[in-house]
Amino acid sequence: MGPLSWSAGLIPAARLAAEGQVAFLIDAEGPTDRFSLIHPRASAVELEELPLGEDAFWQEKEALNCLIHLKCPYLRLQGSIDHVHGSMELHARRALAATSLGEGAWFSGSLYEHGTEILKLLKDFILKSCSDKVHSHSDHKTLR
Repeated sequence: MGPLSWSAGLIPAARLAAEGQVAFLIDAEGPTDRFSLIHPRASAVELEELPLGEDAFWQEKEALNCLIHLKCPYLRLQGSIDHVHGSMELHARRALAATSLGEGAWFSGSLYEHGTEILKLLKDFILKSCSDKVHSHSDHKTLR
């Protein structure tokens, strides 16, 4: 089993994956760090209240801290128009750069426009991830 996370759901899902508790991790446009956790239209007052320079404050809140320790396959789904950040994709690129176990699936426009493609991609990724996990055990069981 593995989580399919959407947006900030990446934070607890990445923690589980880094602890080795899941077979795979699928992330749809999740924020990776303090800068992508902050809404682009946050007011100056809101930003002043956040301790952007205090790493300890952000340690548990930044998914990137978990992604660098992933112990399972990772699939990042990203639209060219992010549901929060518009055309900004830096957080997606940082997520993929953090792990050697990751692969990205980039879609033109919003993810909402690509339901059929995404469902097929998810099915293939999950089957491959679970199959690889079973085949990596010493008893060599196979999925049927």
